[in-house]
Amino acid sequence: MTQLRPMQASGFAVAAVLAGCSGDGSDIGPDLPKLPAASCKAVVLDDLGRGVTGATVAVAGSAVRTITGRNGRGDFLANPTGRLSISVDGSAAAAVDGDRLATLRFALDVPGTDLPSVFYLPDLPDSASATLTVGTQTGATSVTSTAGAVLTVPAGSSVGLPSGAPAVVLRVGALQAQHLPADLPVAPTGTFVFGRGIFVDPPSLTFTPPVDLDVDDDLGLGAATAQLYHLDPTTGQWSEVATGAASTGARITLAGAVATGGLYAFGAAAAATTVQGRAVGPAGAPLPDVLVVVDQWKTTTGIDGRFAVDGVAATLANGAPRAAVVELFAGATWLPARQGTTVPVSAASTDAGDIMLDTLPAANVRVQQVLRGRADAFRPVRTSSLLGDVALATTGDANGQSLFEDLPTDWFGFQEGRPIDPFGVFYGQGIDFVDQGRRWHDSFHFLFERPWNLGSRRTRVLVTDSIGGGPLKAAIVRGTVPGEGFLGLTEESGALFDDRDMGGRATASLRTARGSEALVYAFSIERPSGDHLELPLRRVLRPPLARFDRHGLVEGNLTGVDPSREHRLRVTRRISPGEWWADVAEGRPLVSSLPVDVDPAVTHGPFRVGVDAVGGNLAATELTTVSTVTTLQRMGLLVDFQPVEGGLVQRDIPLDLAADTTFTVGQALLALPAELVLGDLRLALALEQPSRRAVDVARDLGGNHAANGSDLVFTLPALTGPLAGHRWQTALQGSFPTSGYPASGSIASISARIDLPRPVPPLPGSLTSGSFTFLDFPTVTAPVTGDVVPASGFTVQYSLPPRALYGSIELRSDAVGGADALCWHVIVPPDLNQFTFTRLPAEAVTPLVAGRTYTLTVSAFRAQQVVALAEFPYFDLATLLQSVDEFERGVEQVSRRTIQITTN
Repeated sequence: MTQLRPMQASGFAVAAVLAGCSGDGSDIGPDLPKLPAASCKAVVLDDLGRGVTGATVAVAGSAVRTITGRNGRGDFLANPTGRLSISVDGSAAAAVDGDRLATLRFALDVPGTDLPSVFYLPDLPDSASATLTVGTQTGATSVTSTAGAVLTVPAGSSVGLPSGAPAVVLRVGALQAQHLPADLPVAPTGTFVFGRGIFVDPPSLTFTPPVDLDVDDDLGLGAATAQLYHLDPTTGQWSEVATGAASTGARITLAGAVATGGLYAFGAAAAATTVQGRAVGPAGAPLPDVLVVVDQWKTTTGIDGRFAVDGVAATLANGAPRAAVVELFAGATWLPARQGTTVPVSAASTDAGDIMLDTLPAANVRVQQVLRGRADAFRPVRTSSLLGDVALATTGDANGQSLFEDLPTDWFGFQEGRPIDPFGVFYGQGIDFVDQGRRWHDSFHFLFERPWNLGSRRTRVLVTDSIGGGPLKAAIVRGTVPGEGFLGLTEESGALFDDRDMGGRATASLRTARGSEALVYAFSIERPSGDHLELPLRRVLRPPLARFDRHGLVEGNLTGVDPSREHRLRVTRRISPGEWWADVAEGRPLVSSLPVDVDPAVTHGPFRVGVDAVGGNLAATELTTVSTVTTLQRMGLLVDFQPVEGGLVQRDIPLDLAADTTFTVGQALLALPAELVLGDLRLALALEQPSRRAVDVARDLGGNHAANGSDLVFTLPALTGPLAGHRWQTALQGSFPTSGYPASGSIASISARIDLPRPVPPLPGSLTSGSFTFLDFPTVTAPVTGDVVPASGFTVQYSLPPRALYGSIELRSDAVGGADALCWHVIVPPDLNQFTFTRLPAEAVTPLVAGRTYTLTVSAFRAQQVVALAEFPYFDLATLLQSVDEFERGVEQVSRRTIQITTN
């Protein structure tokens, strides 16, 4: 059997000193397991076109199955062909929080390669349900779907269920007409026009005699009649179950229509026509092998991007004009994308013209993380594409392996680092390439040991995506002379070389746009001095079709609850403390999303949530709120839990950890900044595990910290028993409007991290004896709030508080009225007291635009350990600004001063 091979050495680089991989893998580390050469992809969406994660798609009578991922897509890693019976099980899947997706079975012909259809699942909400006793009904029960279909079970009807359960929850869902699955009945002459699908759940339910159905007349029956069709849940074939349905008052009502559960649809005879068109990409190039659905009739585009679909209803059943629904989906080797439109049709052939589908060739990328020749387990891993604006981040598994689905082909890469001590770091950076048409690709992320700062006379300037770490094509500018200093445009490597000091400043800028959203972003480092500089840029990223990561469901109860109190549940994948801190202090959201279907905030006990397929953490809390101050009383944890992907696991969480232990930070309130009010600070709480991973526990707590003289006291669960060996990471945050020159009209804000218990004796490498004091706020003397400054450039005069390791200045203007969002982020050394925003040269896009209102924020960063011990700490941290995050740099506090200005 031909097997996929890992990446070739020609497409990969991890610094100059490391050899790449070739052949079947690396000779200096673990390898990824082999994959079959076969591939067949399936796509599952909900009725609104959102990707469904966690749906199980299986071929009946075989072991061939797959579970859908971040775009609603899965790969069988097999090539089933012929007339197949396919089941799509949505019982443990999710498109949005709280949905309840149906399970369908249908028969279809699979000619080869990929399943020739996108599968849509109806939602079965509680609002369209009723509980029935099994057996003869003593009264009538009606259930109305969200689409207005009414199923009525009259008195005297007998309800049956093969399971023998005494009661059943009857649910009625809906599917848009163009989303009806399988091969619909073909009319002997002309064609059929079909209406919306009605799903009766559970499919095994029986009614004796059959019950009544009443739906909107979306067929335009007039004086004509319709047939009712049923998709048999066992055979997956459509069959006619009733005829002669008439329309009255724009409703189709049919008594004795529904004998069993499953999917139903009304159809009526109509004249047939043909709809044709062409699928094109954003640049106008034709897109081959794109799935096309016109109403319910399916095809794929040819090599020229064209399609033609016969059998489309030319009119409604009464002969009135109608519009056909055309939907395109980029499947197979394309980045998943969906586009729909409506086209007025007639008896003559209709040309829908060019339909643009925003897609690119894509592949799945498997990653093996390697540190010192061994698998680097349970570590953050990230990557991003040069093209297509895709950036991804996750956590590797116990073997240091992870999967990134649907990454655009061409160049992509990563960057990662973590400190060893004040002198060295583990660092890795790589660029890889995937050929178009390839479905799977293996990539290896090596970390090697290097000093924070090498002694080279030249600087390698690397421009990367701020999330994924991959290379970007962007403009690089050196120095501070207005309108001058253009160094060049980075290409596939994202890198350019220059003198070590970059003329006093290094700047990269880039504009990205997607749909109606556009961002101009620049990043500068003032006074760089290193062999390697990282300039991370934010982009407008392409959103996935699905909202959630791969997961399995966990269902249970919070036990020992006090129902009079509040309850919350936080669920994340395995995360690092740095990811938690970036979310809390820097406002960079965790790159992860998991469904919450049953929320204990509402139920005060039962919960049903998704847990990352590689493993994750659940933190349940019981709280009280008095006068807007929320206090943690008790908590319960389920940590490092690996669910059954696409399945459901029962597990209760006892609230057995009481917040009754005090942790004292001595003298922490000495020299408290005048603007800071302790009672207005709110606490974000995380538990740092012995593994150096973090459990996100709670946010916005106000009652678990207090002053005791000059000491700061926290009241939290004890770090004993199951929490022995752990420590608390606390982040106190608050914002304070200020008055008085020079800060009139400004906002002072702070994020202060305190690890508990405090080290006694101090940690090796601490700046001080382990004491903690709040960092003062920066001052900004010019400009001041409300000033008008020239868009050609202006100077910010400021000062950072003592013991700040470094500072940052951010100039940001949100998008207004279709204009680009603008942002310029600058890193400055602690002794600098002014920074001049200059006019960038014409080759570089600039975030400074006349007539815009900007938010100007000056931030100060304090660190207690690691980098702060180096001889030249600012030069060291400026070398690895992205690959080593703020937490790993030892940053424990960020204080900020914010004003608003306008440009002319």
